[in-house]
Amino acid sequence: MVYYLRYSSLLLMEGRHAKFWKIFFSIVGTIIGGIIILFIGFFVYYTWQFKFGDTKDIAKLTQKFEEKFTTISKEAAPLFVEDQETYIQSHNPTQGSLSPQITIVSFIDFECPYCQEQYTTLKHLTEKYSPVVKFVFKQLPLTSIHPASYNAAIASTCAQEQNKFWEYHNDLFEKKILDDEGLYASAQNVGLHHELFDSCFKGQKYRNYITQDNDDAIAIGVRGTPTYIINNEVIEGVPTREEWDGLILKYLKK
Repeated sequence: MVYYLRYSSLLLMEGRHAKFWKIFFSIVGTIIGGIIILFIGFFVYYTWQFKFGDTKDIAKLTQKFEEKFTTISKEAAPLFVEDQETYIQSHNPTQGSLSPQITIVSFIDFECPYCQEQYTTLKHLTEKYSPVVKFVFKQLPLTSIHPASYNAAIASTCAQEQNKFWEYHNDLFEKKILDDEGLYASAQNVGLHHELFDSCFKGQKYRNYITQDNDDAIAIGVRGTPTYIINNEVIEGVPTREEWDGLILKYLKK
């Protein structure tokens, strides 16, 4: 009789445990399922908006990028430019495809913290999409709030003279030391000829490049940095890798 009662108690406990775990896994499964449904819903909505939405929809979606955006203008941001090729000058450094399906023009300030934050993402995009995308760099030092940005821009044009713009560009963003000592250290890091660099930098040999890029920014209505133009669509701020993927894939499908 005692054995029977103990056995019955064990069965009852096992039944309770089984019921508990059944309820537990049911709740966990419901939560996970809900998260997956929300994620899929957001992804579908986001993709649909970028592919089929009108300019108001695009403006609302891209507005969130502006949370990380250095601006010196209170003017409204343009959504599109008529022809971005008009603003690509012969002096602008480029990398990527020679026959691109997509062209991304970047207005960058070396001292801008959001440009610095976006650097690794753009480097990743360059490596991933170079077969189909051309990346164009334009200088936009915001000297009123970033006093070291102009000299950094000048120094990068001197690296460009020695065909090492991108190496120098990468070193500046990775080291983030933009005083004169840092600019010369980066020149040494990437193997620039010291005398040529020194003469170019002190004489501001290519300051007209920066002036022209600034004029282009004004003509477009660029408000600050970082600003990108992807196939004539203007994007401000710091899109994530996933958001960049969405933008690029949108234009690859057209």
